[in-house]
Amino acid sequence: MGIFSNTRQLKKLHQHIEAKCIPVTSKDELVPQVQELERYLGRTDFTALRGRKRIASILTAIVSLPVLGYGAIIGLDRYFAFEAGGFNARQVTLDIAQWLAGNMQGLAVYGVLFLVITFYYRWIDFCMGRKVKNVIKQFMTQTGGL
Repeated sequence: MGIFSNTRQLKKLHQHIEAKCIPVTSKDELVPQVQELERYLGRTDFTALRGRKRIASILTAIVSLPVLGYGAIIGLDRYFAFEAGGFNARQVTLDIAQWLAGNMQGLAVYGVLFLVITFYYRWIDFCMGRKVKNVIKQFMTQTGGL
């Protein structure tokens, strides 16, 4: 869903809520608005899915930290020839590269874990898009908007 599609949907929902005097709080963003609609409908599917997406997002961030750290060390070495306080970025980079070359199975497991978590996040994101449409459709049907 694009940003303009979300804006149009939100505007239609607000107009419908006001026109029918439905006791639902109007929100400025689509996802919190859908949570309000779901609460009105007495369901929790979307909220649970949003919680799983948050956990997947945190896991993705945690799994990507080693890559970011290694990239930072390479960047320090490349642009600053960093060697302060007994820390030699070039030597650390070489040590990490040698360790990775010696532990290819661990690197493969890490890569698979990263891909699984990333695809899980994308799948949840796809499911949330479908769930948004379903909640809006059910709300409109139940309140006489369709």
